Amino acid sequence: MDDMRTGEKKKFQHPDGKIKLLDGRVLDCYPLEGSMNPQRVIAGDDEEEKELLRLFLDNAFVLLANRERILSDSRMFLCPLPFCRNGLAYMGTSGFERPTLGIYLEFWMTCDQACHVDDNDEKWLLHHIAGSPLSGSNRCRFVNERGEEKTEQVMPFKKVWPTFMEINRRYDEAKLKYDAYTLRQVLCILEDEGKKEHFEENTHIFFLERTVKDLRNRLTALKDYAHKVHGRWHEALMEWKREELKAFMAEYLVRKADADSQLTQIREERQALKRQLKSGEISNTEYQKRWMPLHRKMDDIKFGVNNFVTIYLYSIFPGIDDRPGLGEVQKFLEKKDNNSDVFEQENQTNGKVYEGTPGIEQLDIQDTPLEILPSTFTNKVSGGWGYSREDAVVIELEDGCAGVHLEYQFMECRSYLEAKKCSSKGMTVTGINTELIMQSLTFGEGGKPYDRLKMEVTVFLEGEKEIKYEVEGWFDISRFFGKY
Repeated sequence: MDDMRTGEKKKFQHPDGKIKLLDGRVLDCYPLEGSMNPQRVIAGDDEEEKELLRLFLDNAFVLLANRERILSDSRMFLCPLPFCRNGLAYMGTSGFERPTLGIYLEFWMTCDQACHVDDNDEKWLLHHIAGSPLSGSNRCRFVNERGEEKTEQVMPFKKVWPTFMEINRRYDEAKLKYDAYTLRQVLCILEDEGKKEHFEENTHIFFLERTVKDLRNRLTALKDYAHKVHGRWHEALMEWKREELKAFMAEYLVRKADADSQLTQIREERQALKRQLKSGEISNTEYQKRWMPLHRKMDDIKFGVNNFVTIYLYSIFPGIDDRPGLGEVQKFLEKKDNNSDVFEQENQTNGKVYEGTPGIEQLDIQDTPLEILPSTFTNKVSGGWGYSREDAVVIELEDGCAGVHLEYQFMECRSYLEAKKCSSKGMTVTGINTELIMQSLTFGEGGKPYDRLKMEVTVFLEGEKEIKYEVEGWFDISRFFGKY
């Protein structure tokens, strides 16, 4: 498989002799004296690494409580933690080398998934990252205030590892150029300053702030999800009653046209009355006497159309108070009319550049997916890359749910390979996300069933940039069709 590392990241340019932290503060640095670099002090000493890792875990919350002190001294910030080894499938430890104490503090402070409070009010800090950037499957390790560890899956994983890598790489040059305290020295300084005791209140406030932020984000996400589900529910209702809605819309347009014609005529009569009043042909009393019936007639015409809509839609969706309205029905029918033919067109060929991207294109290779993709897909897929019906990916599973999940997984993996090709064009890809837009069941020759997927791909680039575009995939689902 192609090397899936994120590529060389452009170095962040710190001021000479200083480092600039994420929050904007600038710290003076101290050049190394002699050849001793703290980053290499314990290299190769397994017992020393284990001892220092235990020391770090036992004091993680003490260090968090004293984050302001540590983030004010470059020697504390650059304190090396080489015993903290993180890594990703397909990428190894690239981007995770030589983490420091300050990097972990900035990670805990900026990544929402890096710390949490569980159902038992236990506080946890993420200290070890391990998982797959493609599938999102992961087994990360957390530590609590007592130094106890647990392994847990973090969701979404795509927001964890790129954040840590970007912070870590920001200080790559500084780690090798400037002096730093060891972990033992940092803890001794904090103890001498009387800052190792009574740290619980500080960390409690920190976690409360994070909990409030997390709950606010979850509430927003739930509202967005509820809005999306509500829209899908209405769309399902309209799809179910599409033929009846077509008949409704046809009659509505006739009534609307007739009403518009009557309203236009009444407006002309009102304008004529105004001209007569202005010219003195009629008095104001006569004007009001003739104008009011016209006004009531306009209201009656508008009410008649609106009442028709209300009664007709209620007859289509009886007993549903929150039924689709006229505007939704119009948009739904227009969308169906516009997309019915477009979605059936086979318009993708190998090598096509995706619209709206800086050169991201379909894979133009002769190798089959099994020769390129991870072993995850072995014995599960065959056929082509899914760019057309003729090139469809054959799902070799008989379980329908697993088969559909594999379709989504394949699309994500294929999209990652497509985006990765652009590394040679000056882009550094740090991750991707795919979201289903449309899934359609179609039948080919002999009634063979195909799933046709349209997905939105978001490619995350260094510097918090992203590119969004749409892709399409064809899947032969003969093996599991009808076996859900």
